[in-house]
Amino acid sequence: SFGTRKGGACTAHPTECKSPLSCVGGKCGLKAGDACDDYADCCPAGYACDGAVGSKSCKKAVGVKDPCDDTKVCPSKATCEGGKCRLNKGEDCYQYTAWCKSGLKCKWFQSTRVCMAEVNPGGDCVEGPYCKCLKGTKCIDGKCLWEPFSKCNPDYDALQPPYVC
Repeated sequence: SFGTRKGGACTAHPTECKSPLSCVGGKCGLKAGDACDDYADCCPAGYACDGAVGSKSCKKAVGVKDPCDDTKVCPSKATCEGGKCRLNKGEDCYQYTAWCKSGLKCKWFQSTRVCMAEVNPGGDCVEGPYCKCLKGTKCIDGKCLWEPFSKCNPDYDALQPPYVC
């Protein structure tokens, strides 16, 4: 069908893919060097959308753990941190915490290991599968708080109001 969106199957017909996408390897997407401001997830495999807002383009990406800078772009699942590509929250990390961004650890989630945030009691959290409150606390209104009737340490632990430790 004409006007196929991102990822849709295509042949080589010029009007098959919805503009600005084109048929790349049998699927509608962007080509290396194409502008990607509004289509960041459409770059071909091995490329990432990078650059200043308004002038981003699909650039060749280096691998996770590889050195990165203004000319060496990380893949979309990673961020350049301290000169190395580090995996973002929720990304498969096998067993290597060193591959995760700062503040994240490689932990089991369902049947695989992913980069996730582990937050101590009283720390800031975001509800979701890749943020885990530690020591029996629960993410309540953006903080890891002890639930009522939990064992806690009054010198260090925050309880859900109106409860006190």
